[in-house]
Amino acid sequence: MIDFLWKQKRSQHAFFISLILLLIIIFYLYDLDWAVLQLCLGLFLLVYLIYLVLQSMDYRKGQVTEQEFIQLQSEFQAYRNQQIQSQNDLEDYFLMWVHQIKTPIAASHMLLDQSSNENSGLKKQLIQIENYANMAMNYLKLNDPSRDMDLSPVKVDDLVRPLLKRYRLHFIEKNIKLAYQVSDQMVVTEAKLAGLMIEQILNNALKYSQGGQISIFFDATSQVLSIKDQGPGIPSQDLPKIFDRGYSGFNGKLEEKSSGLGLYLVALIAKRLGHQVTVESELGQGSQFNLSFKAANLSIM
Repeated sequence: MIDFLWKQKRSQHAFFISLILLLIIIFYLYDLDWAVLQLCLGLFLLVYLIYLVLQSMDYRKGQVTEQEFIQLQSEFQAYRNQQIQSQNDLEDYFLMWVHQIKTPIAASHMLLDQSSNENSGLKKQLIQIENYANMAMNYLKLNDPSRDMDLSPVKVDDLVRPLLKRYRLHFIEKNIKLAYQVSDQMVVTEAKLAGLMIEQILNNALKYSQGGQISIFFDATSQVLSIKDQGPGIPSQDLPKIFDRGYSGFNGKLEEKSSGLGLYLVALIAKRLGHQVTVESELGQGSQFNLSFKAANLSIM
């Protein structure tokens, strides 16, 4: 308080003293009544003391406010750290859970493969469960800014062929023909994430198609992989929104098959890997998704 009233108010003190000296000089030069001077000096001193008291009260209030602000900042930071830790714990647990659930999924696949009874319906459901587990796991990884993307050259065929094998029952059951132009061309990407992108697009094509044909081809010049179906197509009003999170569109609501997360994940992965995904579609004429691997640039979200 003393420091505030003396050091931080030096200019005010100097101004007050200057006024007193000026007043004394005026009274001296004009030979005025010194009793009046004493009265003036007393009034000046009283006013200045009141000013200092008010200033000290404001200073105390300011100190209290500053201390409260610092305390609030400290409490907020502690709460924020607690929330971050809770979020990290939740993500760690969820990742562990996804890894663990993949073990019984793989075991179920083996048991079905060894079984003499062909149960294509159960196999298809297991594939979808595995797909959703992979989506959840990779979504968490994509939102981790500290995770590096392992970009490397990979054959287009190595990305596509395992998916065709996994979804062969879907093609057979829905009587969908496959036109696949095998490509040994190399692209620079992260194989697992690129495979997940292609899987979501292929799964989407199979989900809404019944009969007809799905064509998969790669343009080496433009470095674009295209997946074309002969499904119902996408309404023009839905096209700008199909990559939004949770957006299922007209077809998804009609069939009650879409969660709106698959294509959102495609867009998220494409952004993180520096790829580009576009779609061409006309209602009643099917859809074509184009995934460009050209000039891949790593993006940190």
